[in-house]
Amino acid sequence: MNIFKYALQVIVILILTGCGNSGFISDKALREEVENQFEIRKKMFGQKGETLFSIIDEPGLKEEERDALKFLYAYMPVNDIADYSGDFFLKMVRSSFEARDFFRWGDKVPEELFRHFVLPPRVNNEDLDSARVVFFKELKERIKDLTMYEAALEVNHWCHEKVAYRPSDSRTSSPLATVLSGYGRCGEESTFTVTALRAVGIPARQCYTPRWAHTDDNHAWVEVWCQGNWYFLGACEPESELNKAWFSGPAKRAMMVHTNVFGRYYGPESKTDYPLYTKINVLENYTRTKRFDVTICDREGKRVEGADVKYLLYNYAEFYPIYDQKSDSEGRSYVISGLGDLLVWSAKGDLYGYKKVSLASADSVTIVLDRTEGEEYEEDMDITPPVVQPVESDTQSEAAKRNGIRLKQEDSIRNGYIATFVGRDEAKELAEMCNLDTTEVIAYITKSEGNWREISAFIDRNRDDARALKMLSTISDKDLRDTPSEILQNHLANTPQYDKSSGYTLDVYVKGVLAPRVLYEKIRPWRPALREKFTPLFGESPGAEMIKEWVVKNIKIDKDQNYPRCPISPEGVGKVLIADKVSRDIFYVALCRSFGIPAVIDPATISVKVFGNNSWFNVSFDAYSDNKKTGKVIISLSEPTEKIPQYWSNYTIAKMTDGVFVSLDFENDKRVATFPVELDLEEGYYRICTGNRYDDGRILVRSDYFNVVGGKTVKRVLKIRQLDMAHVVYGSVEGAVESELYKNNGLVICFIDPDKEPTKHLMNEFPALKSELDKWRGRFLFVVPGSKISSSFNPEKYKDLPAKSDFVTKNSETLLKSFVDSSKIPFKDDYPLIFIVNEKGEIIFHSQGYKIGTTEYLHKSLMAEYSYICNQN
Repeated sequence: MNIFKYALQVIVILILTGCGNSGFISDKALREEVENQFEIRKKMFGQKGETLFSIIDEPGLKEEERDALKFLYAYMPVNDIADYSGDFFLKMVRSSFEARDFFRWGDKVPEELFRHFVLPPRVNNEDLDSARVVFFKELKERIKDLTMYEAALEVNHWCHEKVAYRPSDSRTSSPLATVLSGYGRCGEESTFTVTALRAVGIPARQCYTPRWAHTDDNHAWVEVWCQGNWYFLGACEPESELNKAWFSGPAKRAMMVHTNVFGRYYGPESKTDYPLYTKINVLENYTRTKRFDVTICDREGKRVEGADVKYLLYNYAEFYPIYDQKSDSEGRSYVISGLGDLLVWSAKGDLYGYKKVSLASADSVTIVLDRTEGEEYEEDMDITPPVVQPVESDTQSEAAKRNGIRLKQEDSIRNGYIATFVGRDEAKELAEMCNLDTTEVIAYITKSEGNWREISAFIDRNRDDARALKMLSTISDKDLRDTPSEILQNHLANTPQYDKSSGYTLDVYVKGVLAPRVLYEKIRPWRPALREKFTPLFGESPGAEMIKEWVVKNIKIDKDQNYPRCPISPEGVGKVLIADKVSRDIFYVALCRSFGIPAVIDPATISVKVFGNNSWFNVSFDAYSDNKKTGKVIISLSEPTEKIPQYWSNYTIAKMTDGVFVSLDFENDKRVATFPVELDLEEGYYRICTGNRYDDGRILVRSDYFNVVGGKTVKRVLKIRQLDMAHVVYGSVEGAVESELYKNNGLVICFIDPDKEPTKHLMNEFPALKSELDKWRGRFLFVVPGSKISSSFNPEKYKDLPAKSDFVTKNSETLLKSFVDSSKIPFKDDYPLIFIVNEKGEIIFHSQGYKIGTTEYLHKSLMAEYSYICNQN
């Protein structure tokens, strides 16, 4: 009887407290919301849903494991459902609970934060892997006795041992692939670091400024939750404390900092809900902000509900959307942003309108939808970013000095690993042994870095198949760094040999049939699966039109069920028959290639092309867009110039799509390498945007709106507004430094911190301007202060610097102090620090900190000084 009473009491307590809900989601309403969303996702896939989500019914699952899996499946993008197994996600769930139970801070993490910032294996649009399992095993003993705050710092030190910054293409490597190469761009470093922190049960999220306001670039970093507060840190860039990083100054000039939170999130931050994730605005953590209100009206002054409202920031010669929203029932929208300029753009149906706004001085604006496509005109705008704000710096503190010593030790660990990569000599030996082209083999193997064993094995195995090297020629450097040899072998083995009677050239075959990658997706072995599934439907030799008709009829397009730039694999699309448009297009091209039909996607226009009748022709999946006409656009320069304007740096071309201009991606494209530029573009309404930026971040913008008509030629002139390069003297180094440094034609002196991202950007810019800078007769000095020299510093790795360049390490601190004192500028470890000194010892230019395009402005300043001297004489 006593046992019965006790059991009854336990049941009553469980019911009253809501326990028995596993503790993963204790809130009843939220639990029901997740259950409903999970059932909706299952129904979306029809009968396939039972198989895709079968792991939920696996016997032996704990209740909290089942609930966690339901939460993940309720909100994960389709590519995760299609391309990764239930066993994989169960492994991730169990690893997250293991970390929670192992570390003493595990029970201190609130349930909501654990769900959104520890459990999800996906950080952004990276390729997924089992990194969190690997990282937990490697880190647990290292940090188990630390506080949560100390552990966050230590995990970042561990990350720095593994990975350093290097720019790369837009595909985001998986965390393990980033470790394999030892390098990553900021998006990869932050994804890697967030994964490492989550692996040990510390809530973490990737923060992202989609575009800076003061310079042409973006940046990603990490926020970590410790003991009740969110802190920021530079990924793989450990400091002595949290809330300290080189980007603290730039972040104070940001107009938007956001993070994508997995699932429906109800935290306190400003947020926008999307079907699968919540985008939160955390800009208020970094700088002064303002709420800016927008009202959308029609021509009659009536407020417009449901209009698209985009808040556009000038960057990389385009107006980029940093925030978007639908106008409410009162025609209103708002943004919380920094105190700089934006272009507010709104569209609904065939009408649109826009205005430039300055948040530093205005609180609201009314946009009238009174424009339609087709009006041709030119327009100038002056854009001003938020002002510079002071940043505290403690580079001379004992903690900072100890941290600097640790960084050098960690550099040595990472460089020791990188030294194991195969070099030119070993690659040459393999080429000679296989009797293959030495130059090609050396290039592929050295570029593969930590993946050299895989690429070497693929080359060796296929030494007698000339297609192997041709296949490698079609993939990116990043593909070489993270693609296993078996995947490449799978593509090679399942692609027929080139047949001269096929009706197309060998180049078409390599580009359109043999290539294993279609756009920017991870390379996967899709050919056997597609052949097996579709040969019974199509036969052995289908035509491109037959494949297209099947795709149009059977692939459901759903733009809300996947993340941006997170494509579903071709095999995955064939499995679930649901895709976003890009994934659909990649699937179609892969299906064509699987049956020997040459097909590609133009990376600039994202248009699908198939080869037939001796030419490439566009393929459209829209009912009324087949064979859309193209027109020729010829763009000439307004006047001769030494430096050819660069796409993205100086200008872009955008096409109006659904009421807003979308830039075409001609980066590194031969079609825009020389002027006049000649392009074949689909008919439509276009805009050429040019910009010229001052060193303080202000930009002079010109926009040229025009139409492209099918079958006709339109000529445009690229007009770049000129900066007012006033001659200013900021100080003099005469008597403070040896005159030998500057008296012969002047001096450019750059004080650099080689291991930090801002300096890496600067040094990467010099090669593009080498020929122009070589015409200047002065010298360039690159000075590395003693506290910034690490074991990884090697002047020889910097190629194509200006001809009269030297590196200085001796007496560097004294030289730095002389220039800072002479210029009287405030300097707090904000590298790179750059000066131009004329023959008189006068400082006529200075720049410090993180800025993209510094070398271009440096060149303009040198030319302006030359012009000033000529006028004086």
